[in-house]
Amino acid sequence: MNDFGIRQFPTNYGGMPPPPMPPHPQRPPQQPSGGSSKPFLVLLLIIACMILGVLLAWGLREHGERNRLSARNHDVEDAYVFVLAKRSDLASFLTDPRTHLYRLTSRHGSAGSITIAWQEENHNGLLIGDRIPQPVDNQHYAIWHVDTAGKTQHAADFRPDPAGTYAEFHIAGPASATAGFRISLETDSGAREPAGDIVYETRP
Repeated sequence: MNDFGIRQFPTNYGGMPPPPMPPHPQRPPQQPSGGSSKPFLVLLLIIACMILGVLLAWGLREHGERNRLSARNHDVEDAYVFVLAKRSDLASFLTDPRTHLYRLTSRHGSAGSITIAWQEENHNGLLIGDRIPQPVDNQHYAIWHVDTAGKTQHAADFRPDPAGTYAEFHIAGPASATAGFRISLETDSGAREPAGDIVYETRP
């Protein structure tokens, strides 16, 4: 207190009261800890679904390829058995003492070779061709039986196979004995006489 009985407070501000204290800064409210991981879990789920879809598509494709391969193997086995059976039949037919072979030569120097195995008793024949040129789409080869009187009779039609051509045929009784065969290029499958060009024939 001073001489006048008034209590004095210590001050360092020239008699002014101290300034108020600034408020404490407020921290922003914290997000729940699980909120930041939710997008990451969704992304992982999407990636897992994509991987599962790829694996499923691959498995279905492999299953389909195996089925197709199995079916193809069965077809090849059936074809192989058929070829073996045909070869056995061909061997029996060609080695039969009743079979006579007619070799046909090209009339215009065409490539390939043709042999016809023929049994006169039962009028059964077999054409065996190699490297026969492919005709155009609207044409085919026709086999003609030629008897000793020079009369021709239609025997069969065929298109060549690059791997080897085989065409079996039967004639329901030619008028007279066989003198040979001719091969012509035809456009009409119902022709009774050769109308196209004769490309192969039996030479005396």
